[in-house]
Amino acid sequence: MTPLKSTQNPSLNALEEQLEFSNVTNVREKLLPLMDRLQENPPLRMIILKHGAPQAVLMSYQTYDTLKKLVDTLVKNNDALTQQQRVDAAYARLRAERGSSVRPAAEIGVNLDAQVEAAKVILNELQNMLAESQTKIQKLDRVLVQERTVAG
Repeated sequence: MTPLKSTQNPSLNALEEQLEFSNVTNVREKLLPLMDRLQENPPLRMIILKHGAPQAVLMSYQTYDTLKKLVDTLVKNNDALTQQQRVDAAYARLRAERGSSVRPAAEIGVNLDAQVEAAKVILNELQNMLAESQTKIQKLDRVLVQERTVAG
């Protein structure tokens, strides 16, 4: 197992301080001692390699549970954001990834809330038109049934 320590690379963040790499064969042969090490040192995680490429992560249940709670909190916080806040956050990520060539929606005259409201109005109008059409079709069906009854 190859530990990756912050002394080897000072730019490593806290998540990477207790990270080790191991191949599948080594993990298979030493699974029980690895599980003991993970229980004794919950921040430790093992990156399992297959043919030199990362395939899985082995961690203590305590670490997994903490990670799961963190992800749940992040998802709940994200759900609480308004649609405009999500667009702004997505724009910030895009700008960070692609640079300053990306312009915010507000800068190019796009008001997302106004577009959503306009779409709702159009949808409502379409629903009303559909309901009117269905009423007309039902009336025509009744007329056809009456004509067939008279003719029959």
